[in-house]
Amino acid sequence: MNLRKNTQTDPQYEGKTITLKDKGSDEFEITIDSDTYQFNKNTILLDHKTKQAINTHHSISVLAVHDSGTLKATDLFRHTQHNKSGVGGIKYALNIIPLVFVFIPFVDSSTDDWTLVVNSNVATNEGNALTEFNVDNNRSIADASNDLLPSISMSKDGTDISATINPVKENVEIYFETTGGYLNKQRANTDASGVASCTVIGATSGKVKAGFKYFSGKAEITI
Repeated sequence: MNLRKNTQTDPQYEGKTITLKDKGSDEFEITIDSDTYQFNKNTILLDHKTKQAINTHHSISVLAVHDSGTLKATDLFRHTQHNKSGVGGIKYALNIIPLVFVFIPFVDSSTDDWTLVVNSNVATNEGNALTEFNVDNNRSIADASNDLLPSISMSKDGTDISATINPVKENVEIYFETTGGYLNKQRANTDASGVASCTVIGATSGKVKAGFKYFSGKAEITI
């Protein structure tokens, strides 16, 4: 797993010593001053609100300390679809103070391809420096996800619309929507080249957008 720290410290953790410990086998320990919390892959993948697994492409699991004194995960886009919100918006919408963001590119991605970001610029990995990453109040989650989660580019050939994901992956469900006319399909899986397609019917102008289940409008094209 790629380990990073936010370029900004959340006010909740200002002046506190935060240490992340990678214990191996997808087991982690995080200490805030004298308080220590354990978490693992299963913690990251269980949305505490629905008690359901986080199992969609293009996901962010947000870990926060709850009243029970344990770390619990929230499937960010499932509950907010906050494409343009910063950390402050997440705190307000979900009533949590994010401690760890885990960016998960695809459902079947290895944890080696996940990125774990501690929400503090003073966090260390057992004393070792963590690579900095900007996912704070001054930068939207959408911008951060463009760096760490799959992107989509779009093209057209007449009324035929194509959406290509990067990195290329087959059998990823892409969600389409349009502001003009209607589409012959609203969902399509990518082929071996990472391309999903649809056709616009009965429109002379407008836009077609493509995204993921809980993150609509990742990209758009004018028709």
